[in-house]
Amino acid sequence: FGTSERQWVEAQVENAKQQAVLLALKSQIASDEAHIHLDLHSLR
Repeated sequence: FGTSERQWVEAQVENAKQQAVLLALKSQIASDEAHIHLDLHSLR
């Protein structure tokens, strides 16, 4: 029981890490798009 519980905890940690990475990527892409929009407006 102890090992399976630890595996479950490790799986939860891995899942949380992946979620954090995805969120970071999404926010990075969003900020990049915001910069691109600002650049387009400043060019006009």
